[in-house]
Amino acid sequence: MAELSYTSEVCQKLSRLLKANRFPHAILIECADEEAGASAARFAAKMLVCENKDNAPCGMCAACKKAQAGSHPDITEYTGGNAPRSFKVDWVREAIRNAYIMPNEAESKVFVFLKTQTMSDSAQNAVLKVLEEPPSYVNFILVCNSKTNMLETILSRCVVFSLSSDDEASVLSEKTEKAVKDMVSAITAPEEYSLIKEAGAFEKDKDLLREVISELINVFRDAAFIKGGGKPSLSHVPDAAEKAAASLTMPCILKVMDVLYELESAMARNINYNLLLTAMCARLRAACAR
Repeated sequence: MAELSYTSEVCQKLSRLLKANRFPHAILIECADEEAGASAARFAAKMLVCENKDNAPCGMCAACKKAQAGSHPDITEYTGGNAPRSFKVDWVREAIRNAYIMPNEAESKVFVFLKTQTMSDSAQNAVLKVLEEPPSYVNFILVCNSKTNMLETILSRCVVFSLSSDDEASVLSEKTEKAVKDMVSAITAPEEYSLIKEAGAFEKDKDLLREVISELINVFRDAAFIKGGGKPSLSHVPDAAEKAAASLTMPCILKVMDVLYELESAMARNINYNLLLTAMCARLRAACAR
């Protein structure tokens, strides 16, 4: 997968964060396919400098064209080699120095680090220093083949996106699909107990909740299309979208979508997980006017 489609799930998540004005200062894209990981990183970089914030990356503005050509002055890319420690600590130090210089043209200054699994501990520690308190206009995009090769302190300061080599044709796992269906049933149920019960499935599985929220966004977007006379096209669970459309009014569906966007953003910002689960139940119930 040398080129990543803008319709891929990871790209959609990144777009939603940007539109909500909640794009993290640092993200880490985990992907075994180096070309796909680099493609996702360049998509994010192009999106951050695009002049059309409502449809970034538009591909048409001067910033997008420069980014596509690899000549945008506010995007800097560094890449390691195939050997261990081939990502030089001097490159990191150079990036840090440049990070404190204001952008030339765009609102953001973007640093893309590819093959970060080849960073030495000293190089990762150097990155860590700037990730702790980055300038407000700076974004760091790290790409590695496996997050297990990165220091825990780095991971704790990045929002991690895992990109599989078959991302274009991604299929929900049976566990995720069941959880999505159960959540839709709980959200549309007349009593509060169902939602509290289903939320318990996520207490020790943050990754599952992240996947479910992402899919629920597609489910309720499809539900809105159905209410408007259209057909479901985004979700992997169209019957769940049909159920939501049949059970809720359009205002409730839109309110649920707003809550799901906020939950997705909150997870990206790594807020207290137990508080997030509690808030999720309360906010979803309120959105449905229960």
